[in-house]
Formats: sequence, structure tokens, C-alpha cells
Amino acid sequence: MLVVIRHGSGLSAELGVVGGHGGCRGLSQKGRLEALTQAEKLKAMGVKLELLGQSMILRSQETAEIIAPYLSAKLIEPSCGICELHPGPYDGQSVVSLPASVDPYSNPDVPYLPGAERVSDLNKRVKSYLADLADCAVERGVGIVTHLGVIRSIAEMTIGVDPDALVRATSPASAWIFGPSKLPGKRLCFQLLGASR
Repeated sequence: MLVVIRHGSGLSAELGVVGGHGGCRGLSQKGRLEALTQAEKLKAMGVKLELLGQSMILRSQETAEIIAPYLSAKLIEPSCGICELHPGPYDGQSVVSLPASVDPYSNPDVPYLPGAERVSDLNKRVKSYLADLADCAVERGVGIVTHLGVIRSIAEMTIGVDPDALVRATSPASAWIFGPSKLPGKRLCFQLLGASR
């Protein structure tokens, strides 16, 4: 079982700042409450995890720290493998400095902003991270606290799921529960088992 949890609402979003590695200001008060509420929901569902991964971005780490004790999970060292798309030189800048319309998914092989990461590189990072967790996730419960771009990447590896629809349905601190697919030869292919939103 793989439980994928989106981080709670971030303070950088409230301040109108691009929240990458340097620009993230952690969780807002609302985000802390969202994380606590989700932790209680997952515990009430009987979810127990052996390991809980977190990204290098502060709002992911703070969400993981709130949720881990409720699920009896040991925190894995933060990893860039499940960070959001890297915004490059826009990290920490006002969102007003961004172009009015940016769609990183219109061409995954081209950076969505000058100096930013390509979606195709994000997808490679996510696949590599999940490959390292794959055996553990099958044998024991594993979770990650991550970001919408990573959740979209996982949705693209999930049978019968529209990635855009799953992202639209993912509010802060919501959780998706995935299991391994039954397709032969497809090690990194999932099926959606449930949600807690």
C-alpha cells in the first residue's frame, strides 16, 4: 500500500510567494489544522504506515511531522525525489513576477519557465524515488507527503485514472491510497484503492 498525502496549505501561498526549496515558508495555521485533521481521519480508517517520506520543501516536512505519529510511521529523510517542479530563479519571488498563464504540462520536455525544471525530469525523479520504495510498499505500508506535480506523476502511472481529474480533486492535506497493479511486468504501475479528503 502506498498512501500519497498532499501537504497542508502553505504560508508562501498566503503571502503570494513562489514556494520552492528556498521560498517555502512552511505551513500556515490553516495548513497545520488541515494536516492534523487528515492525520485523525487516516488513523480512524485504521491506516498504519511503517515509513513516511517527505520532500525537501518545508511544508511537506511540517505536514509529515504532524501526520507520522498518528500512523505509527517512521519518517524517511527528506528527498528531492518527491519535491514539486523546481521553479528555478523564480523560487521565493512574488507570484506577480510569473507570466499570467503558465502550463507546465503543455510540453513536458520544455521548462515551463526560463531556468525551471521540465515536467519530464520531474516524472523521472518521481519514478526513481518510487522504484526505491516499491518493494517496501508492497510488503508494508508506506506513505509520502508531497506536492500536486508529484501526485499528477503518480496518477499517470495509475490504471484507469485521469491525472487532471485526480489533481483537481486533491485539496490541501488530502490523501490517496494506491496499491500495486496486477499487470505483469509493470513494477511501477498502480491502482487507486481509496481516498481521504
